[in-house]
Parts: sequence; structure tokens; C-alpha cells
Amino acid sequence: MRFAEEGAKIIVNDVNEQDANNVVDQVKSKGGRAIAVLGSVSDRPTVQKMVDTAVKEFGTLDIIVNNAGITHSARLAETTTADYDRCMAINARGPYILCREAIPWLGKMGRGYIINISSVVGVKGYPLQTAYGASR
Repeated sequence: MRFAEEGAKIIVNDVNEQDANNVVDQVKSKGGRAIAVLGSVSDRPTVQKMVDTAVKEFGTLDIIVNNAGITHSARLAETTTADYDRCMAINARGPYILCREAIPWLGKMGRGYIINISSVVGVKGYPLQTAYGASR
């Protein structure tokens, strides 16, 4: 919301349309401009659409914030490969894809900012957080 208060133009991404639209409304109420792009950050076409929409609608791409993340809490013996893969896809692959797709535009501007949000769990292990910790 701080970006919105500064008048930022924001691409909001979520897999849930209602949640995305709620954030768009909050951004607008703070003075920013926002457009929702639905889908997962683990999906390259969704990420490409986010970047393309920012450039088409706003004329520029100055900052990306990798903030998507999910957790999975279970004992290692109860954590399936699918649980692990889902955490890795969203928490590790998603930021990689967004950076890779955004960097050409950030480079065209001659400057840009990448903000990667992480978790203390990536530095200090927590019980029942094997898949999540590995992804952060």
C-alpha cells in the first residue's frame, strides 16, 4: 500500500480473482493505479502477461517485487514430492521467472529495482517446514 500512496501503478497477481480485485480496490483507494493479472507466478505465460501488461498499460516497468509464497507444514516423512514441488514452483521458480522476464525491460529503462521477499525460515530451520524452508 505504500507504493500506492506514492502514486505507483501496480500489477496485482493472484490465483484468486476476488482476492486480486480486493487488492486492486485497496490500491486505488490509496491513490495508486492497479490492474489484476490472474494466475500463478510459477507459470511463465502468466508472468509474461504481468510484464507485458505493465509495459503496455503503464509504459514502463521500474520495480518488481517477488512476494508470492506458500507454505507447507508437515513432518518430512509426511511431505510428498508434490508438496515439495509446489513450494519450489511458487517460492523459488516464481521469482526466477519474474526476474528473467522483467530484466530486459528494466535494462531498457537503464535502471530498475528487484525486491525479493524471503523468510527467516530460509536461514533458520523451523519444525515441520522442510519443503518451505528449502524453497526460501
